Amino acid sequence: MTKAPYGGFDARFEYLDPDPWVNLDTIQEFLEDGEPLPPDLAKWLGLAIRHSNRDTGEFMRRLGLNSGRGNPNGHPVNVRLEWGERVCRLEDGGLSPGDALDKALLKFAEQAGDETVSRETLKNWRDLYRKNR
Repeated sequence: MTKAPYGGFDARFEYLDPDPWVNLDTIQEFLEDGEPLPPDLAKWLGLAIRHSNRDTGEFMRRLGLNSGRGNPNGHPVNVRLEWGERVCRLEDGGLSPGDALDKALLKFAEQAGDETVSRETLKNWRDLYRKNR
């Protein structure tokens, strides 16, 4: 098995883009150049592989290329993990779980414009992040 170069952990999500095709294009460029994959992209791709259980449809959903049945406006896994991490950081910084969710919801609304998510969705994203870190 060939080892893909990997640059180590970096929580800044510097290269992770909301568009999964941009992420895949960036990964392809790094691989073609023989350069280490940025940590955020390596984790994004690795989690999609690990949790797809060799199911092509699930793999595509986890990459954000297909939405789940009954979920046409589903968020890509990288978005869910990023916001889950934000909630965890707020909790680790001393906020109660409820206050952390409320603060993250406000920030999401500021950044997403018309798009909204429920408090329960954000809580699920937090739990997803915790499960995968």
